[in-house]
Amino acid sequence: MLPDVKVVRTSFFVNGCALVVTCALLIFFVYREYEIASVKDQVASWEERIAERGPQSEEVLELGREFAAEKTKVDELLGFVAAPVSPSEFLAAVARTVPDRVVITRLSRRDVEQGPRVALSGRVQGISEEATDILSAYERLFTEDDYFSRIVGDVDVTSVTRNPETDTLSFNFVLHLEADNEE
Repeated sequence: MLPDVKVVRTSFFVNGCALVVTCALLIFFVYREYEIASVKDQVASWEERIAERGPQSEEVLELGREFAAEKTKVDELLGFVAAPVSPSEFLAAVARTVPDRVVITRLSRRDVEQGPRVALSGRVQGISEEATDILSAYERLFTEDDYFSRIVGDVDVTSVTRNPETDTLSFNFVLHLEADNEE
């Protein structure tokens, strides 16, 4: 056998490579742990800021909710004031034209894409045939009356219900107001 005459042994290279890989992995893991610790510090700092500003944030959110509620009221009021039909004149005309034995139970206005609408609900007292005649005449009134014929385009009868126990006829009308009429 020949003598081993190598200046540097193979085991030195193997051990050296293993040492370099181990050091690289150690540096990589230490750096990752440093990054994780840094992120944890940032999260703790942000949570502390959130806790400090929490009451102030809640106060701002509450003010925002109050503002939204008040804005809704103001928008409704502006819509009411800017209505193409004067609400007081409209109510006075309804009160003036309500026939005997008719009781208005609800009157509401809403704006839809097709224009303003007024929902009118009530009941007519009387026997069936008389109540039906009164209700038909009241429906026609909205297209024949001087005031209503200028502002009401169509009248939809959405429901008519007889209540034999109270001898009444309940009704719901929807009046389609013409938006371009200014009073």
